Amino acid sequence: MDLTNDKTGRLAERLNTSPYREFNFAVYGIGAVAKSVIDALPHLRIAGLMDKAPENTGKIIYGKRVLDYHEVIGAVDAVIIASSDVYWETIFKRIAFLKSEHGKEIFFTNGEIAALQQGDASVSGNPYWNVTAAQLEAAIDAHEVISFDVFDTLVLRGVSRPEDLLQVVEAEAKGLAMGPEQFLNARKQAEERCLRESGENFTIDDIYGQLAQAAGLPEAEAKHLRELEVAAEIDHAVPRQELLRLYRHCLAGKKSVYLISDIHLPLPVMEQILSRCGIEGYAGLLVSCEAGASKKSGALWERYARVVAGKTALHIGDSDRADVANPLPHGIDTFKVMGPYEMLLASSIRDAAVHSTTLPDSKAVGLLLARLFDNPFALSGKKGVPEISSLFDFGYVFFGPLLYNYFSWLTAELEAGRFDRVLFLAREGYLLEKLYAGIVRRLDRDDLPEGIYFKTSRRMASVAALKTAADVHETLKDSFSGTTKQLLNNRFGVPCRDEADSDEIMVNTDPRLKTVVDDHLEEILENAARERAGYLRYIREIGLKPGSRLALSDIGIKGSIQYYLGRFFDADFFGFYVTGFVGAWNPYGMADRTKALFPESPPGHGRPSNVMKYHILFESALAAPEGMYIKANPDGTFVNGPCFNNQRLFAQKAQLHAGIEAFILEMLELNGKAMPPVSPALVDEIFGLSMDGRMTIAPEVKETFFVDELFGVVNEKKIWD
Repeated sequence: MDLTNDKTGRLAERLNTSPYREFNFAVYGIGAVAKSVIDALPHLRIAGLMDKAPENTGKIIYGKRVLDYHEVIGAVDAVIIASSDVYWETIFKRIAFLKSEHGKEIFFTNGEIAALQQGDASVSGNPYWNVTAAQLEAAIDAHEVISFDVFDTLVLRGVSRPEDLLQVVEAEAKGLAMGPEQFLNARKQAEERCLRESGENFTIDDIYGQLAQAAGLPEAEAKHLRELEVAAEIDHAVPRQELLRLYRHCLAGKKSVYLISDIHLPLPVMEQILSRCGIEGYAGLLVSCEAGASKKSGALWERYARVVAGKTALHIGDSDRADVANPLPHGIDTFKVMGPYEMLLASSIRDAAVHSTTLPDSKAVGLLLARLFDNPFALSGKKGVPEISSLFDFGYVFFGPLLYNYFSWLTAELEAGRFDRVLFLAREGYLLEKLYAGIVRRLDRDDLPEGIYFKTSRRMASVAALKTAADVHETLKDSFSGTTKQLLNNRFGVPCRDEADSDEIMVNTDPRLKTVVDDHLEEILENAARERAGYLRYIREIGLKPGSRLALSDIGIKGSIQYYLGRFFDADFFGFYVTGFVGAWNPYGMADRTKALFPESPPGHGRPSNVMKYHILFESALAAPEGMYIKANPDGTFVNGPCFNNQRLFAQKAQLHAGIEAFILEMLELNGKAMPPVSPALVDEIFGLSMDGRMTIAPEVKETFFVDELFGVVNEKKIWD
């Protein structure tokens, strides 16, 4: 399955129509993809190539001159971005001025036309983004009495929406006459009846009284359900740290502070929630169901106004009506602070909310809201675009949900003693194995197989698998762009004879490379036999035996390491990948030996997931402290490649890893000894936010992301450049 050719085929179809047949094109790129575009479109009028490196300008590559921007502007009608799709948006941003300022059409390798992003005025124009914490502090300092709303202002519930907390109760309603499938609707209907019959100041006891009566529940069961809901409210309550800081600022300034809430929970429960969140020292707590009056109706403000009569008062809350508009007629000034979920819906990432459909989704989104929008002024001056300013947050927000879901899926697949070991393939497996071990301990899952960080690489496994000339020729199907020396040294581990050495850049489909390989075939196979012996010694030393049932864990894509391992070690391998071409689409024919959390189909058979589209992030985010494993020596030691920036910056990578681990642990804390999955669509949407432009990634975060290559040409480049 040649994925690149499939993409260029669709590009050829588009460009073979009017008016593009008459266009002069530049191809952006000098690698194997650029060569495939040139070869696939022989009748296209290609004026030259483009590259970001100024030192390549003027060079002749693949028979085409590398142009500078002035030449492109003067002689070219359109540009084709010829690269791996993960770089398309990055390159487009770099050259978008050619479209916006000079009218050049820009195409991706698959034929799609690159579109300029327009700012969403409904997001960027929100006046709330101009409100600052300093303004609120000044307002607090100018008043004698301060009151706070409670939920979504001072206290968060740990789920994305308050009603989702009822799903926690629903999940606990087991072994009762009213099962989980009945509870949620019955509970909502009971609340609606309370509202109709008693008005808005009903209590939780009123709700469960109505529920018991309508459903014919025994009193003890209704009481138990009530206790479950109260426990859920208490257990999921967390303080909103920035508002807690401002609350304490009020106390330090000797202000009288009141808490006012429209809620059905009684005072003792509210006091427990506030105590759990470290909220103490308030002068009074007013609760609508106890007072028989609400903020929403205005009656509670009338009462509160009498309490603070003669003093300047300020109320802080999130509801436009209950907290902002209604106090004003009673002489109480107000200050609007958005709740986290409201901030999400008003922000540039609001579309993510539509993918949250289950209780695990709500818990995951709740954690992300607390991370991104705990501070109600997090988007101040940012026009509604959230920013990731630390590597910890990058790991927590983008990789945390994805890897939580991966391990939820993987642990389910590993149940029932199907496998003897699970091998976490280097180097992404460095972190994956640690996360797996922590999850197994946390879940108390002794039934799951032992995890091993397995030292390997595509280079290491592919060379060890070479036994015949046909094996060697097969490896030439893998993409390559470089010199003959680079091919022989880096891919096969043998030196290049002087007569075969050339500075010319060639790609793997060039027949001259096959000739060079054939001339070095004896050395290649002799070296492969030595490397295979060292590899098999390592395999024996870690206790793997022929016939073992071995699960492999990796990011995936094609499963090449699994394929090559199976060529020289007789074990029952099964690959469990984050993403990739598995099942019938697996290019190595491992249809019944591979699975993926995000299974992909080739171009033209559906849109790729964001996880696949931006999979290159894994290579940097899940870096290990050591360079790529090249081979195992006969004495049991290893030869590693050089340490690139991902290794030099490993202390920073550890912060990212800590963010991933923190998200997973917090989800486990919310779910107990279980890992219910988050909806794949939500996970994929969140991961896509890392690269699709809807969030800002701080420069100091971007500059730590690199991808390095040793299987073909030895090189390293920034992911964001």
